Amino acid sequence: MKLLRTVILGVLFLLGVFLSSANTGSMKIVYLPPMPFGPMPEGASIEVPVFIVILGSILVGVLITGLGVAFEQSKLRWSTRSALKQAKRQEAEWGAANRDVASMKEQVANANGETERVRAKLREAEAQIVKLKPPSPAASLGTSQGALGSSATSGATGSAADAATSSVESKTVGESTSGRG
Repeated sequence: MKLLRTVILGVLFLLGVFLSSANTGSMKIVYLPPMPFGPMPEGASIEVPVFIVILGSILVGVLITGLGVAFEQSKLRWSTRSALKQAKRQEAEWGAANRDVASMKEQVANANGETERVRAKLREAEAQIVKLKPPSPAASLGTSQGALGSSATSGATGSAADAATSSVESKTVGESTSGRG
């Protein structure tokens, strides 16, 4: 891109030089118009060769363009510097945030470890309570009933025998009450 710009500017400069050397005549330039009152009522003018006017015009154009480019570059440099400063600030903030996140993760890991230690102590305490707790009477009855229930329901004949025994007992009770009354 720079090479192309240099080539184009070189060609334009050569065209200006050829154009100015071809026009060697003189021309009148009026730089102060005529005024009816004042120190110079007829105005002020100067006779100059045309090539000086052409080269002077090219020079003024180059200077104006150079100032415009310099102004644009200064704006771009300023915006670049401010963007870099902002990026550094954000990077510092992100670094601080990352350190905070790492610290919080460490705190969570420590809290999780502490939670596991507390849970283990709680399990140990529950196990000690179960060991120290005397057996309740209901628990001992429940185990003896379980043994009886398992022997009574061990087979189909056993359950049929239980049903027959209970029906005989109810008939006997019913006859003894009906005979009295």
